[in-house]
Amino acid sequence: FFRYRGSPNPIDERLHALCQVNVDLFDETLSSSCIHLQFYSYNAFIYQRLQQLFRWMPGFLRRSPIDYLTSHLLSIQGYFHSDLSHQMRMTRDGEILVVEKVENPETEVVFRKLVRKIRGLHRYFGGMPMAPWALQGPPGLGYHVGGSVPMSADPSPTESVLYGRPFGLQRTHLIDASTFPSIPATTITLTIMANAYRIGQQR
Repeated sequence: FFRYRGSPNPIDERLHALCQVNVDLFDETLSSSCIHLQFYSYNAFIYQRLQQLFRWMPGFLRRSPIDYLTSHLLSIQGYFHSDLSHQMRMTRDGEILVVEKVENPETEVVFRKLVRKIRGLHRYFGGMPMAPWALQGPPGLGYHVGGSVPMSADPSPTESVLYGRPFGLQRTHLIDASTFPSIPATTITLTIMANAYRIGQQR
């Protein structure tokens, strides 16, 4: 994401590499559920990528465009609801567990619409998305993963009861996001903690 107004000398600023701003986008023309965007300011990863991009330039010339761009660039990491994301399917092949991607055709469509939406809001965001560099991460890369043994009031053999106990087991409870019936676009750490506490209270 390219900001119209730069920050002078971000390399020398005392910054952390965590998310700086969260934006939750609600637009029925894109999705019936929230789309979550996390904005990151300058970090060493951006500088390294720019060094690779301009490696063809002599060192004394390279610094000027890199310094300019680092003062204007942000990274945006976005998340869709699991209903709008690619899925992962796990099967067994003898003693081998096979994990494969299950394509969701809507993911690419909404992804491109989202980039255009951010471009249309450039006056409010104070910059423009750099669309050619927009990438989709493979399933599992975004760290908001779960739903492999979803809770159900009437569980099947691949589900769990409402307190995270997998079908057919008596003394085992799952307390992480694997029990979620779906994964929201927003961050899920506190929801996981609350659900784990709820399950732990039931003996």
